[in-house]
Amino acid sequence: MELVKQYIIQSINTASNNLRLNSQQIQIIALLREIINKSNDLGSDLVRMKKITEFSTLGIRLTEIYNFLTQNKVDFLRVSEKFREHSRYLIKDLNYILENISLENFQKAKSILSEKKLAINKPEINIDLTGRKPPAEFLKSELEDSLKEQIIFADEQGDDEFQNYEKIILEPIKSIDTFLKSLNEKNKNLKALAEFSKLMKKNAELSAHTGFDVISNMHNILAKSFLGIKEGSLSASHETIKAMRACLIVIVAVIRSKEVDISEYIAKAEKLENKIFNYK
Repeated sequence: MELVKQYIIQSINTASNNLRLNSQQIQIIALLREIINKSNDLGSDLVRMKKITEFSTLGIRLTEIYNFLTQNKVDFLRVSEKFREHSRYLIKDLNYILENISLENFQKAKSILSEKKLAINKPEINIDLTGRKPPAEFLKSELEDSLKEQIIFADEQGDDEFQNYEKIILEPIKSIDTFLKSLNEKNKNLKALAEFSKLMKKNAELSAHTGFDVISNMHNILAKSFLGIKEGSLSASHETIKAMRACLIVIVAVIRSKEVDISEYIAKAEKLENKIFNYK
């Protein structure tokens, strides 16, 4: 585990060396290194990090690096190459945090992360209030979701070195989103479902090869969902369509490093993944 921590910390150091840092930003980087270095359960801490707005996108990126180091068979001949890739991808995420989050707010987010860690062993009382939201509150929630989707799907010019990868992954997103909005049990285009399933599987493999495990998983969920709907093992219900669109949102948010809390979309995607697994 110490080797994993050192790899991630050195990735952060390498990425931050490409940025011009003032004294407060240097302190933020030091605090980030401290979070990782002092963690007793780094995998769980990174999961919690993804659920905190200030950390969400960075948490996803660090989780991808963590999974690469702990869940895959590491090819030591390519470690230097992967390290350069991981460090390069971190530059954009670190730059956003350093430019938009003050030292004070970062410290508050760090405290929230510690509080969530302490609270994990406390018993939880869950009260189901589904369907009991006042109309105004419900509409506010729906509006917030809509605004988030507009922010995430908004066109943006990419200037990263992995622009070709971005183009391949992002190019079909809008056409798939449009297709999903018209998809239901009475309106199934079997040919399109098969083609999208094949394309998502292909892009999942590309993302896995590139080191984007979260994006790869979202594509795999979509590939299996399209195939399941085509074969009739998965219903094209409103809930299923929303979960599939959530996969698209996560893909775009991670690729473009959108600073929007996407934890709810990840949860919807994981729920769909579990549903597909249970069908099998």
